[in-house]
Amino acid sequence: MGQRRGARRLRAARLRARGATSVAGDRSHDPGWYAGAEPEAAAQGITTIQERSGVAALVLASDGVDPERHPEATTWRGLYDEARRIGAARVLLDIHDAEATDPDGRRWPRSKRHDDKTLVAVTLMR
Repeated sequence: MGQRRGARRLRAARLRARGATSVAGDRSHDPGWYAGAEPEAAAQGITTIQERSGVAALVLASDGVDPERHPEATTWRGLYDEARRIGAARVLLDIHDAEATDPDGRRWPRSKRHDDKTLVAVTLMR
């Protein structure tokens, strides 16, 4: 376990040297949790209770989905609208294509060339 943490710290230091601001496995400068292979991260989830009548739609997305990387949508509402219009798969492909224009992660710091991406956009029945 200690060896694995040491390797993560070394990797995090290399990524920070390249300008990354968010590094999986390194929580020294980021209050967020990255699940990876650490089950205790599940306890750090942000949850809330909302009256059902106040919710018309849901967007479920993994951390690889970011409105800033989409060429048209710049907000979560915009990503939802795009997913409903052209499909979630196309939205993910658009984000993937945008990442390809930033292979070294300088514009959008990340630990790998292409983040894993999952997106679900749901319209709820009234």
